[in-house]
Amino acid sequence: MKKFFILMLFVLLVSFVFVSCDESTEGEQNASQPKVVEKATIKGELVETEHFSVIKADGYSKMDIAGGIQLYKGSNALEIWVRGTGLDESDAEDSCVGLQKRYDGTETKKVSKFGLDFYTSTYEAVGCPQTVYITVKDGQKIQIGIVGKTHETDETLQGMFESIKIK
Repeated sequence: MKKFFILMLFVLLVSFVFVSCDESTEGEQNASQPKVVEKATIKGELVETEHFSVIKADGYSKMDIAGGIQLYKGSNALEIWVRGTGLDESDAEDSCVGLQKRYDGTETKKVSKFGLDFYTSTYEAVGCPQTVYITVKDGQKIQIGIVGKTHETDETLQGMFESIKIK
C-alpha cells in the first residue's frame, strides 16, 4: 500500500511539474461574480473548497485537480490538495523525506503553518525549483507545493501561500 501511495505521489508530482512549468496561461471563465479580496500585497478572488480557502491572485489561472486546485501563471504555481484516508503523521514525514531524497532537496524540517505542523523541503524537479509542505489532518494528507524560479521571494506566490486557511 505504501509503495502504491508513493508511486501515485510521484505520478502526481510529475504531472504537477509539467503543468506548472508550462509558460502558457489560459484565461479563466467564471459565470458567477468572484468575491474580490485583498491580502498583503495581492488582490484577487477568494477560492473556497471543502478543506481550505485561498486567494487566487489577479492574473493567475485556476485548475481543478484531484482533491484540490492549482493556481498558476507561466512557470509559477501554487498547488494545494487533500487526499487519502487513514493516514498519520509518519505518512506525511515519509512523503516529504521521499521527495527530498528523490530530488536531492534540503533537509526535511517540521514547521508550523496554518495551525498545523507540516514537513517541508525545497528542491528542483524537472528544472523547476519548488518547496513542498506536507501534513496529515483527520487521516487525510494535505500537500502544498510552491513552484517557480523565484518562488521563495515572489510576493504574489508568497501572498497566495500566506492566504491559505485550512478548514
